[in-house]
Amino acid sequence: MIRRGVAIVVLVVACWGAAGVAQELTLARRLPAGRYVLTADTARYQVLTVNNVPKPPLGTKTKLTLAMHVHAAGPQDNALLELSFRTIAHSIRTRNKKVSYDSTAGGSPASRLGELLGPLLKAKVRLLLTPAGRVAAIKGLDAVWDARALKDPDLAKWVNQLKAEMGNEMVGDLVDQIGRVLPGRPVQVGGSWDGELRFRLPYVGERKQTQKVVLKTTAKQGQKLFAILDLRQTSNEPTASVVQVEPMPLTVRRVQMTQTGALHAALTTVWPVYLKLKRDSILTMSGNHPTQGRVAVQLKHALTMTLTIRPDTQAEPEAR
Repeated sequence: MIRRGVAIVVLVVACWGAAGVAQELTLARRLPAGRYVLTADTARYQVLTVNNVPKPPLGTKTKLTLAMHVHAAGPQDNALLELSFRTIAHSIRTRNKKVSYDSTAGGSPASRLGELLGPLLKAKVRLLLTPAGRVAAIKGLDAVWDARALKDPDLAKWVNQLKAEMGNEMVGDLVDQIGRVLPGRPVQVGGSWDGELRFRLPYVGERKQTQKVVLKTTAKQGQKLFAILDLRQTSNEPTASVVQVEPMPLTVRRVQMTQTGALHAALTTVWPVYLKLKRDSILTMSGNHPTQGRVAVQLKHALTMTLTIRPDTQAEPEAR
């Protein structure tokens, strides 16, 4: 049996001064066994410019609510996390058209997008995490998309695009998002460290960098004491990777990226957890079109995301 506890985020006060002010905090990466709700709200917007002529912009919005069951696991054991979708809302907007689906609207799917996303509500996702909080294995969603592509080959290209945005890797990224920025040592307020920054950009795919993380302060919100982390990174990388953009290969000349964000997590309990990120990127590319000759391409891409984790008040209590 695969065992599982979740490497998301638990912040525990490690040392307190005489006046009750935290001197040093240990930011651990595991939620205890139990049932939680993860909510992720993401918006993407991109504009492609070819030879200084902008193409119609493309925007997508996604809001997901997932139930998470964290199974008990020893501190040195891999941990099993089971997830299932409770709600899905997704929209795609171009200059003159909008396609959307919202599972909370009731009734049968009103669009082809609903026909594609509706089956995810029945999917069961299993994540296996290492003691260090890295995703070792994930399954459950890609199989749904692959089956749909085989069923309707005419939609395969669109299905594969949705799979890239809402498949196994997407869920793994959500679960892993918070733990990436946490330090492997106790830190004081004002202390900083390098966290992991992993993200995906259109055309070029996954990028890995480090980002500066600062334990900015602790603050009381309601009856809970929170640690507040500040996240930021700016990069301007020359590169020479080649990507395929129909009907031609393009050479990516430069990737510029700026990310800012904040993580709030309660100290006296392991919830709620709140993460907000904003990322802006510019890709500069060039290539040779088979009929138009030399082309210069620029892609501007913006992403905002908020993620929360809280206890699941709808779930049955865990058996003791």
